[in-house]
Amino acid sequence: MEIVEFVPIVISVVSLVISFASVVIVWRFSYLSLRASTLNEHFRALVQLDCQIINHPDLAAIYDYDPLSQKKSMDPIDVAKRTAFIYLYFNIFENVYIFYKDILGKKQNSMDVKNWEAWERYIRRIFTESSEARTLFKQERSKEAYCSNFTTYVFDIINEVEKEKAIA
Repeated sequence: MEIVEFVPIVISVVSLVISFASVVIVWRFSYLSLRASTLNEHFRALVQLDCQIINHPDLAAIYDYDPLSQKKSMDPIDVAKRTAFIYLYFNIFENVYIFYKDILGKKQNSMDVKNWEAWERYIRRIFTESSEARTLFKQERSKEAYCSNFTTYVFDIINEVEKEKAIA
């Protein structure tokens, strides 16, 4: 074989290597973009929850420690607002759980682990500080509305919280 015959082969191999490298770079960038985008969405969801409390301070009555919880309105409209607000928490928590436990799973980097630990503390805090959230999640319609892994995770938290409260 002459050198002229090798030129197309070399060009093809170089093109293949460049194409493969491009795919890897684009895939890596997409993966990082997905993480950044998802983290941003989670943060925005928390800000929206905070805005709800700012705009409707009576929603703070879901927290057992809040003075408003002692004078909770049992008006059906107010109960429905608190219920919907708590469901917002549940929906965000399920979204976060699925992202960290199902989508990332064992592919979590150290930043992901730290973010999940922060979310886990926050999720536990809501169920610790809100008997209304615990009661609502234990209802049959809540069990049916969320994925089974998340439901099991939350029930483990609720059981721990209720054991701690029973001891205290």
